[in-house]
Amino acid sequence: MLYLVDASNVIKKMYFSKNRDWDLALDTLIDRFEKIEEYGDRLIFCLDSIGCGTYRKEVSSEYKATRTPDHDANAFTRYAELNLNDEYKCYMSPGYEADDVVCTFCHLYPNEKIRIMSSDKDFYSLLENNRIEITKHIWKLSDTYTAKDLLSEFNIHEPAYFNNIKALMGDGSDNIEGLKGVGPKTACKLISRCRSQEEIDNVVFQTYPDFYDKYVKNYALVYKYDIDEDKLVTGEKLKNMILENME
Repeated sequence: MLYLVDASNVIKKMYFSKNRDWDLALDTLIDRFEKIEEYGDRLIFCLDSIGCGTYRKEVSSEYKATRTPDHDANAFTRYAELNLNDEYKCYMSPGYEADDVVCTFCHLYPNEKIRIMSSDKDFYSLLENNRIEITKHIWKLSDTYTAKDLLSEFNIHEPAYFNNIKALMGDGSDNIEGLKGVGPKTACKLISRCRSQEEIDNVVFQTYPDFYDKYVKNYALVYKYDIDEDKLVTGEKLKNMILENME
């Protein structure tokens, strides 16, 4: 099993669960990851872009604009990333988010069984039957969310169509405004009728012609992108970038 860890998500959850105790949070993280490796599984840590903005900000300056920086939590995240980089394989790509790095490795290892470690629903679109699943909690690795769970919950035909649902209804956590009057029920009902991406786009255009451009823009924000392998940063170069961002 290959674990793709959404590093920022997992690190910050552990940090807050340990009452902002840096040493306890980091020791607990490493101890847990060591136990995962004892089962013969491999870990890859996927990091958000460090020291620069992301292309999603170029699509929309409002993207994640409502998030209030927690400087202490961000400082711990860099501290943890630095320590994890010395122990494990960590990857980042300038201008991209951890979501895109996870997506890239899902495609780089097409024959591997993969478990994405994150509580973020953004990864739902990457699920695949019998290959890619999600574990939302570091302590409950056997408690997984699968493609079958997703299709049943949202009544859609392909996991990738979850991106279309988010493009329609928006995502408050990322400050992505949905189409006017479209909530989860309306979005799911519309997407459940469709069996191809082309059909979805046509139905959205026919149903919401005045808001189609907004839908396309939102889709560009929620979509996960494959990164060229030579643009992935790891090892000593990544360590130096983390150190520079800690100054």
